Amino acid sequence: MLLAVVGLYEHDIGNDRKARLFLKRAIKLKVDRPKAGIVLAKLRFAEAIQRPAGKTGKLSAQQVSSILEPLRTPRNFHFNSEAYHSIVETWDKSEGKPDEHEADEIVKGIEQFPRDIGLLYSFSIVCARCGYISQAAELIDKGLSFTPPGENRERIVKLRATISAALEKSAK
Repeated sequence: MLLAVVGLYEHDIGNDRKARLFLKRAIKLKVDRPKAGIVLAKLRFAEAIQRPAGKTGKLSAQQVSSILEPLRTPRNFHFNSEAYHSIVETWDKSEGKPDEHEADEIVKGIEQFPRDIGLLYSFSIVCARCGYISQAAELIDKGLSFTPPGENRERIVKLRATISAALEKSAK
């Protein structure tokens, strides 16, 4: 636990090089400190996004795996919206896509935060881009039930119409 605390402290004071070392050790030892995994994932993401190794200028599979690895502990992956924001942002910048099982798991996790419309919207777009149209529709439908009238709701309704058209097209 002390490794995680020291790593988080080093991050807070701006020493991310040292923070990365302590946090990596803490995660390797399976320290139960969700924030440690989230911060390590964010540090890895920031580094990777500056030098994307994918062929299309996006994150490679290896970079995505490295970023998501500290988020995949049960506590981090299922109980923290900040972890899901990191996961969604990583897949959004990736040249690859989550497999269908992982996409379903992410959808189930995101459903725990139905009022986080930005998260629902972002992963709906990732799902649609990756060909997981039904998962995207499921998220959008849940998001609509919590979105008040206004600009955000209009964006979500437009996205839902686009996804509905894609669902109809795939059904034919």
